Amino acid sequence: MAVWLAALTLSTSACQGAPGQVQAPASAAQPDPAGIHSANAGEAADPAHRDALNRLLDESWGFGRDRDDQLAVPLPDPGGWKRVRFRPFHFFVGFKYGDEHHALQAVRVEQLEADELADTRGCVRRMERWAGPLLASFAVQLTEFHDRALSWRGQPVLARTVDGRVDYGLQRLEFSAAWLAVPAYPATCAVLAFAVPWRGEPELARRVRDRWVEHAARYVRPLTGKLTDSVASR
Repeated sequence: MAVWLAALTLSTSACQGAPGQVQAPASAAQPDPAGIHSANAGEAADPAHRDALNRLLDESWGFGRDRDDQLAVPLPDPGGWKRVRFRPFHFFVGFKYGDEHHALQAVRVEQLEADELADTRGCVRRMERWAGPLLASFAVQLTEFHDRALSWRGQPVLARTVDGRVDYGLQRLEFSAAWLAVPAYPATCAVLAFAVPWRGEPELARRVRDRWVEHAARYVRPLTGKLTDSVASR
C-alpha cells in the first residue's frame, strides 16, 4: 500500500505546508541538520542522502500533526520534516523529510459503517485495494511482502514491509517501504505508510524503514474522539 509514496519522489508537485510539529527531547549527539537539505539527492551514493538517513536512525522521536490537530503522527528527528500535500493523491496528512524527499510518510483515512470494526488486517487489505491501480499506473515492481505483528495500546497491529523499484524514463527509483493500520478511532481505518528511496544506500534505507516499523505503531496518539478526514485537515 505504501509503495506509491516512493513513486511520488519523482514528482515536484508537492505543496509545502506548515511544519505542525511537537519536538521530542533532543538526543545527546546533534548532527548538522543542513545535511538533509541538499540539491544533489537524486544521484547514486549521495552523501547528503546518507547523512539524512543516519539522522533518521540516530535522532529521537517526536510528532507531526494534521492541520486540525486530530492526530499526532510519530516522526524520527521531527525537526527535519515538513507537512505536505501529495497531489493528486488523497491523504489525511503527509510529510516529507528534507527538501529532497529523503523519506516520506503519509496517513490515509477511510470511514467505515457504524457497525463495521476497524480490524487491522482488514484495513490493510482495504488500503491495498485502493493502492492497486496506482501501482499499476507507475509499473512498480515489488519484492515479496513481509508481515509483522505489533500492538497499539494492547490491540493488534499488522505491519507490512517491502522493497521495490520503478522506472521513470531513463531513471530507476529503488526504495524500501512499510505500512500499518492502527485501531486508534472507532469505525475508521487509519493506515500509516512510510517510504525511503535508496539512492545508493539500500541497507541504510532498510534500517530506517525497519526502525519506523519498530516504533511508529506504539507512538501514534489520537487527539480527538473522532477522526474527520477533510481537505481542511490536510
